[in-house]
Amino acid sequence: MFKLSEVNKYSNQHIFDRVVEYAATMTSKSESENYEPRYKMFDDSGNVVNACFIGHFIDDDKYKPEMEGLLFSSVKDDSAIKPFKFQDIYSIQQVEPTFKTTKRREELLNDLQGIHDFKDMDEWESEFIKVAKKHCLNRLTINKFQLYAD
Repeated sequence: MFKLSEVNKYSNQHIFDRVVEYAATMTSKSESENYEPRYKMFDDSGNVVNACFIGHFIDDDKYKPEMEGLLFSSVKDDSAIKPFKFQDIYSIQQVEPTFKTTKRREELLNDLQGIHDFKDMDEWESEFIKVAKKHCLNRLTINKFQLYAD
């Protein structure tokens, strides 16, 4: 597994494969009671009980409720998403290096988030195939799983 704070250490193929593998384990979407997509869902004790494709990879200590409802590339919370969105110099409190993310990486992550947020689970496999084609990625990971079979 990888964490979004380390996303630039990995290829787009690796990220895609890890998201597909995670999706294959999901039994429900990460949504509020109003069916709004959620990065992370917590129980009364504060434990993560569900997470979307992107939320699964956000470090728990960097998650902020204000992130909800935004595409990851729109989140302005420096401590959560800044390492692969923004290219300016970190504030003094930040000790992580600045990462520059390509538009392609940002687009891939947004596309993957869109599958979770806007598609029914029975559409995910075909949507992953579309994303793989769009981003010139190998689809072997998709073929390893019979996603969401009855």
